[in-house]
Amino acid sequence: MRHANILSGLILGGLALITWWWVIPLGIDQGPEAVMSPRLVPNLTLFFIMGLSAMLVIQNLRAPSDESNKAIVISRAELFSLFKHGVVFGLALAMHALGWSPLDGLMLLLGSLWVLGERRPWLLLLMPTALVLLTWLVFYRLLGSTLG
Repeated sequence: MRHANILSGLILGGLALITWWWVIPLGIDQGPEAVMSPRLVPNLTLFFIMGLSAMLVIQNLRAPSDESNKAIVISRAELFSLFKHGVVFGLALAMHALGWSPLDGLMLLLGSLWVLGERRPWLLLLMPTALVLLTWLVFYRLLGSTLG
């Protein structure tokens, strides 16, 4: 488990670093002078993630070595689950690229729930509906934003 934690911390920290250095500057404008930058919250979040990743790596590097679990074993079921989640994410991303903004979020929510094994129709209907309505209420009505 120690090696898995070190690897997870390095990957998560690297992804956060790439997002901070490349994705945020390309995707979020700097904002006007004398106004809080729209990049502030994503940057703070990424610094928090990078700090937690560094703590995970350092803590597991300092921990005593456990000889019983050197190899990281990934089963076929886990790889298949990763593939299914990747397909759902890819479909949602393709729908977003085509401009189907309400449907891409719905695809991501419903597809993820379905892949995770949820089959109760009332939950498959209620969870995305509540999330979309809550998002609409907070961002459009309460904050007056247009999200786009």
